[in-house]
Amino acid sequence: MVALGTTSRRMVVALAAWWCRCLLAVPCQANVMPGEWVVQAAYVDSDHSSTDLQRRHLVQHNGRNISVTHSTLQMLFEAATNQAEDAVRNVDTNCLLRVERTAPARICVTSLATSATKQQPKCADAALGWEAVRDSALGTNGLKHGMLCRIASPPMRAIPTKAAPSVAVVSFVTSADYLFANWHSFLNKVSYCERTGRGFYLLLGKPTSTSMLNDRPKLLRDSPASPRCEVTEPSNTINIYKTLALLALFRASPNLIGAMYMDADTWFADGSDGANNASISTPEAYFALEPSAHLFGNQNCYNKKQRGSPELVAMNSGLLFFRKSAWSRGFLSMWWSMRCGNRDQMALFHLLLLCMSAATDGRFVIDDRHMYDYYALRQYAVHKIRADYALIAASSGSRWRGDADFPFSGQALEPIALAPQILLLPSAAVRVSPQSVVPGLRSDADQHAATFVCHTKESGKKPDRMRRCTLDRICLQHGGSDRCNVTILEGDH
Repeated sequence: MVALGTTSRRMVVALAAWWCRCLLAVPCQANVMPGEWVVQAAYVDSDHSSTDLQRRHLVQHNGRNISVTHSTLQMLFEAATNQAEDAVRNVDTNCLLRVERTAPARICVTSLATSATKQQPKCADAALGWEAVRDSALGTNGLKHGMLCRIASPPMRAIPTKAAPSVAVVSFVTSADYLFANWHSFLNKVSYCERTGRGFYLLLGKPTSTSMLNDRPKLLRDSPASPRCEVTEPSNTINIYKTLALLALFRASPNLIGAMYMDADTWFADGSDGANNASISTPEAYFALEPSAHLFGNQNCYNKKQRGSPELVAMNSGLLFFRKSAWSRGFLSMWWSMRCGNRDQMALFHLLLLCMSAATDGRFVIDDRHMYDYYALRQYAVHKIRADYALIAASSGSRWRGDADFPFSGQALEPIALAPQILLLPSAAVRVSPQSVVPGLRSDADQHAATFVCHTKESGKKPDRMRRCTLDRICLQHGGSDRCNVTILEGDH
């Protein structure tokens, strides 16, 4: 018998596991010697083959079965809210951003603080060149702190709804150069908010120090349910700053009922144009689907080829609705406090599972071996929702219990209440009455159907699967009207 070295033994174990999963489509047990690295973070069952053996950031963990009650989750929310307080205070909400030119792009930011009345506006101008934008006061090299700025708009116009909008739109970019790289998507949002008379706020810059961003605080040291972060990446993603933007907005805007968060590369599509029924093609229409819900989200675009696929996600973090409430403040604060690694979805998926456990008073049990690798957690979260689908539906108290095929497909075609406070919106339109249909939020099983929002990068490297989400549609409506038409207000040049 040939003696194998440590590296060779690991390769044999990995190849044996891969052969069982990919060729036999069944999980295998391999004899692993003490001290060996074990891929315990990868979820595998007879319906799915795992590619997580190819992932790099895998850590050995003994694993715990975690469940939380409503009272424990409430304690975690309260601890997180207190812990996030300093970071939320760092967000400057006393600023106004003005679009001064659309082509080439030019923006200026004015401070609204009383002590800054004599300061000159800070501007970025694409006409001066890319390096000048980066070196400007609003660029990557010049911006020193994060500002949550209201986008200047003309006096409110007639609104095609029964009441004035009470849901604001929020987005986030790190700098003016990143904003200009997504300029048409930004103008699309400005135009939509101007047409509908709603507030639009942009978090421009990073509101905390790098050391605070990369910190991984412990919420409740004595609680086994307190989340822990043990990924190997040393830094945390800046995308987690969206939580601070929403928390700062809710603190500064008492009249809002909620906010719609949109990534920089998302934009309002034909489902927002009011072509079918203007009274329901609004953010408020999604809030109205479930008055008791505080968080509304959706999965990625529907793809019939991904039925039961490990590539499915429980919720897309780039397009979310939050109702302004104590629960939302607790959720957002805890999401910020759970920041972990280079993807904000790590903490989001983990937190969603904790909320589902609390909704079932601990009967929804989480295996935390899957919490230390993004790909394993992404796959496990969808699997867990599918596996405990009946328990989740019975505990939510909602009429929205999804479609019968979801436990098999993993892709929602009807709304699903994951918890009393969380509604997962489907990849399909939602019929609320015989005459009224709310379009799919970001995707529809019918690729030709209207969708409220598209998520298409302006680089065009990865086009959206929705036929109506092509890049040429960012600014062009059917009929030729301009989705990027904005009013240029007078300002200092």
